Amino acid sequence: MERKLLAELDELRALVEQLKKQLSEAQANGGGGGGSGGEGDGSSGVADPVAAAAALQTLVDMETQMSVKMTAVHHESNPAAAVAAEAYEKQKVHLKMRGITLSSECDPATLNTPFLINLDEDAYRSGRQLCVLEKSPTSFGREIDDIRPQSMSMVQNHCYIDGIGRTCKGGKGPTFVNGKLLKEGQSQPIAPGDRILIGSEL
Repeated sequence: MERKLLAELDELRALVEQLKKQLSEAQANGGGGGGSGGEGDGSSGVADPVAAAAALQTLVDMETQMSVKMTAVHHESNPAAAVAAEAYEKQKVHLKMRGITLSSECDPATLNTPFLINLDEDAYRSGRQLCVLEKSPTSFGREIDDIRPQSMSMVQNHCYIDGIGRTCKGGKGPTFVNGKLLKEGQSQPIAPGDRILIGSEL
């Protein structure tokens, strides 16, 4: 069943791409396309761009529904994968509520906003979480702070980093920049590659 659905999905995707191409050509020709070009069939393109756009949307919706069905079938045939996927989604939502983004949800190389990325002795855990500096300053700590790492070593208003990622300011908790302890209120310039230890979180 899964192979059959996969084949149908591939065919549907091919239809979507074909219709996109025809619609693009029709728009480039000023909306024309039918009437005089085929070998006896009377049409050589998309005669009605509006209708073509509607048909394209229908195909895209069908493709989405089939993708969802494929995922469901895959999970039915592989319960372990379904459990793992559900756990991943729960973790993603939980971390997002704490101001943390999973690196698998975005491409760090394309982010225009400065961010911190976690380091861990466990290679699997290292580099998986991003703290994007969306505010200036962005506060780290607990409860009402912008970013709240999962660590008992955190305190409220633990420290602050400006939104352009150039300065770290000490707060109520121990914060180290490249091994240097910051006192409360003390600011320290930072640069890409610097190591910032916030409580026990690096």
